[in-house]
Amino acid sequence: MINRGYYLFIFMSARKLRTYILPLLFLLLHVTGYAQPRLSGGVFNYNGVQVSSPHELLYGYNRLNLILEQQVSDGRLYADVDFEHLYSEAADSLRVLPRQVWMELYFDNSDLRAGRQLINWGLAEGSSVWEQTSRMDLSRLFTDDFSRVRLGTDALRYIYYSGSNQIEGIINPVFSPHIIPDSESIWFPYIPIPGDLDTEIQHETPSPSLDRIQYGFRFRFRGLNRADLDLNALYWHNPTPAYFKQPRFSSEEPGDFELPEAIVLTETYHQTPIFGFALEVRPAPDWDIFTEAAWHLSRKFDLIPEEIEYLDRETITIGELNELIDAIEYYQQSGFLTERPWLNSTLGIRYRSGNRVMKLLSGIETIINYHDEIAQDQVFTHITALYSDYFFRDRLNLNVTGRYHLNDQSFWLTPSLSYEVTDRWDTSVGTHIFGGHSPEPYYGHLSFHQFSEYSFGYLELRYRW
Repeated sequence: MINRGYYLFIFMSARKLRTYILPLLFLLLHVTGYAQPRLSGGVFNYNGVQVSSPHELLYGYNRLNLILEQQVSDGRLYADVDFEHLYSEAADSLRVLPRQVWMELYFDNSDLRAGRQLINWGLAEGSSVWEQTSRMDLSRLFTDDFSRVRLGTDALRYIYYSGSNQIEGIINPVFSPHIIPDSESIWFPYIPIPGDLDTEIQHETPSPSLDRIQYGFRFRFRGLNRADLDLNALYWHNPTPAYFKQPRFSSEEPGDFELPEAIVLTETYHQTPIFGFALEVRPAPDWDIFTEAAWHLSRKFDLIPEEIEYLDRETITIGELNELIDAIEYYQQSGFLTERPWLNSTLGIRYRSGNRVMKLLSGIETIINYHDEIAQDQVFTHITALYSDYFFRDRLNLNVTGRYHLNDQSFWLTPSLSYEVTDRWDTSVGTHIFGGHSPEPYYGHLSFHQFSEYSFGYLELRYRW
């Protein structure tokens, strides 16, 4: 519920705004000669409780969302900010999250937008092919609406209109990676670790540098018969880190047969050219077929040498131990990482009739020039399905979304019901169910089996104005 600490939290959070947020909000409220600023937003309360014993509160928060919009001559100003009280973490766990803060100018045949803004170059909802242009809060991937997981990217974006077609260019001067769950969180993804040793994680915030500037171009063709086509080119980072792995020994000068006592993991981010397309075809009024593909010239993958993969600590011989130590010494130069070209693609179909939507999406990720010591599979496939419909005069929404990984046969299922009590009040109830087979050791992909004991049900209350 929304308690007194929530209002104290709002006051304390407001004092933390020391960036460009305050000047822009001030400008929004004090622009003269134009229409009054439009303020909207909402108050949200969310509680997710573990299905199995001990039925713990896995995630609970109060959120105040403020959206402020100001129309000005030949443009507009926009701000979308979340103030959150994460009481499932601690009573005083407070966070201010500026999701979007930007200024836009309109010209005769073009638009220019500067600031923190949502940029998503994909055409298929639920596809991850082009989501590297969007900053994501992965700490809330399983505990929030997906539209709120995607955050704004600090960028300068220019769109030129030529009839029904567009040319778009973006520049991101300061790279910002995804927000990753804390390493102590139950939602922190599994990392293939050489030897299954203890780990120590070092977080590294990328420093601003000319070498880290990201940019891209998109050509959008909208004059095609029953089709939309985008041609995309990026020079961008993968916003999810790879982990440079460095063994740590108990002594500064390890002996010939001393194994490391831990592995130090350091976040690293790799920038590469990316080329591809997004295509949507409408063969009939209620049907859409879409496909997307992105070719990454290089991407970092984890290495697990054979000496480690087949290690049996109980029966290891002196010779095998010597080979293992030699392998660790050799591979630590690269941090147990390698770079390979990577192709990410998807194909899907969507049926929409009135308020009813059904969608099936198949994704394929392929590593080019594959090597057997790479922890990730050469071909990784997954399927996403969605069914959504409305009942009772469009006040009750049934939504069932599921994702299935074919490689490890794990799944994530999210059925939910949302009911609009009034024009301003609505509520949702649902579950997140994780399961599937346990993957083999050193499995290099996200497996939903990792979270199987944390399946949870949730209740959300929302008030919007």
